[in-house]
Parts: sequence; structure tokens; C-alpha cells
Amino acid sequence: MFDKAAGPEVLKQHNRQLVMSAIEAHTPVSRARLARYTKLSRTSISQIVDELLPTGIIRETGESVLTGGRPGLLLELNADAWHALGVELRDTEWVVVITNLAGKICRQLNIPAEYRSPEDTFRTLGQKLAAIIKQTEYKLLPAVGVGVPGIVDEEAGVIIQSEDRGWVDVPVRRLLEKEISLRALVINR
Repeated sequence: MFDKAAGPEVLKQHNRQLVMSAIEAHTPVSRARLARYTKLSRTSISQIVDELLPTGIIRETGESVLTGGRPGLLLELNADAWHALGVELRDTEWVVVITNLAGKICRQLNIPAEYRSPEDTFRTLGQKLAAIIKQTEYKLLPAVGVGVPGIVDEEAGVIIQSEDRGWVDVPVRRLLEKEISLRALVINR
């Protein structure tokens, strides 16, 4: 549930995510239906939609079927407006994917994993990701998802312990962000 003490910016972000989820689930959808699905006011819906339209993440697709009253413009997720970069460490390789917002894999690369020290491993990965980021034709979200084995402190971006690799207290986020222009979001795979 939403914490009312969190502040207006957190509420705004929560409502934006609520609207995006409703658009994704009910595409195409009118603003009036979004208000019904999300239980937000029509004014709030219009403000959020007006913020999202210029980003290209959603788009207007035409008019809804007239059911009495003025027809509403339909909205849909523009799945190819932005792309996500993700990487996962498997046994012997890094699997790197670029997906559209609907989760469709647009590009996949398998990069051999070189295991030296954890610092060298993630520095090398960061350099390879930097080259991919520089060469890609896709507009990337400002973060990369990184799936790693072991116990992970997701907030700090640190592998606390990975028994199969013998790693302890590896600052993955810090190591990768030295090499790439995106925020690293580190999770357990």
C-alpha cells in the first residue's frame, strides 16, 4: 500500500506507474477508461498522459467507439520507443539482451565470461557493455539490469556472497558504473 508520509513526488511516481500498467494491460484504452481502471481523477489522468506523450512511451492511436458523448482518443504503449538492456551471468557466459518495452528480444549476445578477480570480471563486462551501448541503434532506458548468482543487496548493488564463484562483498554497481553511462540495477538471477 502507498505510504502517505512519503511525499508528493513518490505519489506522482506511483500514479504514473499505475497509469502505465493500466495502459499496458488494456491497450488501446481511453483516458476515461484509465480513470475507471486506476480510480484516479480524469484531471490526474490527463496530467499524467500529458507528461508521458512527449516521451514517446505512449501514443494516441485514434478515437474510441462512440458510446454516447464525445469519443475519446485511445492510448497505447509504444513498445519500441525505448529499449532495456539486461545482462545475466550464466555458468560460462554473459547473456546480454536488448528488449523493447513489451519484452520482445531485439538483440541477444553471448559473451564468454572471463573469471579472474571479481573486480576484473565486472570491469571487463563494463567495457564490453560500453561498446554495445555506443554501437546500438536503440534508444536505451537509463539503466541496465544485471542478474548475478548469490546473495545480493539490491539496494547497494553488491553481491554479498556467491558460493559458486567464491565471491564476497563485490560492489557490482560501482564497478560497472565506472565503465558505462547507465545505472546498474543488480539482482539475484
